[in-house]
Amino acid sequence: MKKNQSIRKSKKVLKKVLEKGAVMASGHNRGKFSTSPLWLIGIDEVGRGPLAGPVTVCAFGVQMYDSEFRKSFSKKYPNLKLNDSKQLAEKKREEIAFVLRKDKYKFFIKSRSAKDIDKFGISVCIHKLIESLLKEFIKSLHVSGEKILEDQIHVLLDGGLKAPPQFKNQETHTKGDAKFAVISCASILAKVHRDSHMSKLASKNKELAPYGFEIHKGYGTKKHIEAIKKYGLSIEHRRTFCRKLMELI
Repeated sequence: MKKNQSIRKSKKVLKKVLEKGAVMASGHNRGKFSTSPLWLIGIDEVGRGPLAGPVTVCAFGVQMYDSEFRKSFSKKYPNLKLNDSKQLAEKKREEIAFVLRKDKYKFFIKSRSAKDIDKFGISVCIHKLIESLLKEFIKSLHVSGEKILEDQIHVLLDGGLKAPPQFKNQETHTKGDAKFAVISCASILAKVHRDSHMSKLASKNKELAPYGFEIHKGYGTKKHIEAIKKYGLSIEHRRTFCRKLMELI
């Protein structure tokens, strides 16, 4: 009997935690959590489809509800609208990334190289990046004196992304980078970071200059494909993504 009561009690506690997380994500809120310092983390990836360059993932976190964060950001920066990074002009993305850094929001960005993508596959690389970023996020909170457990974090992910199973409070949303401000920020930061990296490649390595990475960022544009046909594949190209193209050359 006591065992059954204990199980029912555990289920009720878990239900409350999940309900709190859902409320936090949806935006039906009344301010910050009054109990434990629950974090809301948005995750998105950039660079899944290019023929060259790394895949990049960002985890962006706030200690408030998503709608509360969006409202606060919009009030402070009325000319900067948080949205899917692909829907924003390059200048706007860079402006948003700049203020997010300036205001010292907590986020982490990591990438896996073209070589890793060829070796392990794009999906595995993205999964490993998400796992590593969340570990680093929690570790940073412990260093600052906060004792955070996985069930005190609510993770929002874009598209088909998934967090490791120990993060019970996670949601994946189609077009989440347009629906949730924290995912928008992750998308924007990852995009600006990767674009900057691709632009620097050409200036740092003369052998990469002919490919025009600073223009197309590694995506399969007409000019990029023409460059591949002329110069072959570089060290930054994903062999597994270019296989069919190379067969036609």
